[in-house]
Amino acid sequence: MGRLTTRRAAAPLWMLIPAVLALIVALWAGLARLGWSAFATAPYPQMHGPMMVFGFLGTVIALERAVGLGRRWAFAGPVLTGLGVILLLVGLPPIIGAVLIFLGAVLVTAVYVEGLRIQPELHMAVMALGAVAWVVATAVWAGLPTDMARIVPWMAAFLVLTIVGERLELARMGGGTTRILGPFGWALLVYLVGTATTVASPAVGGRIAGVGMTALALWMGSHDLARRTIRIPGLPRHIAVALLAGYGWLAVGGVLWGLGGLTGYGYDAALHAVFLGFVMSMIFAHAPIVVPGVFGLDLPYHRVFYGHLVLLHVALLVRVVGSLTSNGRLWQWGGMFTVVAVILFLGVTAGSVIAARHRS
Repeated sequence: MGRLTTRRAAAPLWMLIPAVLALIVALWAGLARLGWSAFATAPYPQMHGPMMVFGFLGTVIALERAVGLGRRWAFAGPVLTGLGVILLLVGLPPIIGAVLIFLGAVLVTAVYVEGLRIQPELHMAVMALGAVAWVVATAVWAGLPTDMARIVPWMAAFLVLTIVGERLELARMGGGTTRILGPFGWALLVYLVGTATTVASPAVGGRIAGVGMTALALWMGSHDLARRTIRIPGLPRHIAVALLAGYGWLAVGGVLWGLGGLTGYGYDAALHAVFLGFVMSMIFAHAPIVVPGVFGLDLPYHRVFYGHLVLLHVALLVRVVGSLTSNGRLWQWGGMFTVVAVILFLGVTAGSVIAARHRS
């Protein structure tokens, strides 16, 4: 976060434990929802999405932002979201965990507000909008925990705007555009209007948001530094490949949202194109930067990183084709191997960190 930082300190690894638990529960629940009988005993299968987005991604993003700001109070955000995950998992009334995660989202929004005060730039404003979307998503989830059609658009907005803001920040450092006017501004406006409209009508709002999402994907894909760094061998090329593939899936998701409006044909494909194809690809891309920056751990690049990246995209393509053609076996196997790709990513990342520590 550049000039925003006043004092950087690595986040303690124990703060990551609730996020990892949330990810495990989310993946387990995902396999159960795919119909794999071996995983039918998954706890809280209805929490697949909230555990993945609020519990795992929300806690990791809250940690990243707290480290970036460098203020002690900012770490209350990931502590609250992590505590919310733990209370949900031990079986207390879900409203207690949901309220704690909501308060964590509010804290993260405050981190961005402080960031905007110090650094009033476009990328910070976009990320702040993402945090506001997280607050709205958790508020709706706490009040209407089963109405996913109204929660999902805000979950997606939280992640899409956060990632777009982070990429704008890097583009600015590399001399790219930071103007709000023009195609980017219009795309952002349409996306925000569509997301807000889902409160009244998920069908209509989803279609509008899909148009905006597609426009954002096309703009980001044509302006991201990845178009230049893909020519640089090693880690820069790996990151660029993951980023550009992610933008491709965001465009696919936007088209499917635009056609189906999140209520009809292609619902599963529309959701997972965004949450797996775009978001998870971005996580794969940024892990070699975030792990050293947030946790102070070396994560040296290795070509094996392409293994889980390629598996994720191929498996997701199989799942999407299965979903759109109503082929249950393709859908199931595609979903299974996207989970394998995520587990492989965790294993390769942990193994690379451990190997680097032994070498040092």
